Amino acid sequence: KAADLEKLFTPLLTPTIGKVTVPTPAEVDIQSDQVKTGGDSFADSDVVICTALIPGQKAPVLVTAEMVARMRPGSVIVDMAAERGGNCEGSRPDETVLVGGVTILGPTNLAADVAFHTSQLYSKNMVTFLTHLVKSGLPNVSRDDEICRETLVATGGELVHPQIRERAGLPPIDPPAVASPPSA
Repeated sequence: KAADLEKLFTPLLTPTIGKVTVPTPAEVDIQSDQVKTGGDSFADSDVVICTALIPGQKAPVLVTAEMVARMRPGSVIVDMAAERGGNCEGSRPDETVLVGGVTILGPTNLAADVAFHTSQLYSKNMVTFLTHLVKSGLPNVSRDDEICRETLVATGGELVHPQIRERAGLPPIDPPAVASPPSA
């Protein structure tokens, strides 16, 4: 969990990650009350994303060291306010800190980091897609394969994708006839 979030610095959640708590500036007062009462909801969270900033001031501490200590090992805190002191005690700007099995990330240039990793993810998807097309017989791909069929736009100089044809004002193409099984 920590490695995935550290790579992407974004809450792209998978089924393996459970409850997520995201304190926003509008929730600072509510979260401050939780800090006073011990922050029980944080202890049950697998991921906590801190984003609270007050213009011209140090970031408010929303996640105390005691709250971090009560979290399960393997949990992750992304402190997006780390550059201004952080919403989580123990976070450090541009560092990954491990406290009692809880990973605390302190990204300060999230926009730049996400763009880089998004490009990596996109390129990986393109390589996987093109590899599939080559294995399917590119340039003569089978329309029986769902991925090939649903992504094929044109072949033999003719638009063949139904939605593209419709938007281009062309009539639908009759689907290829399916051979009937031999009768016994």
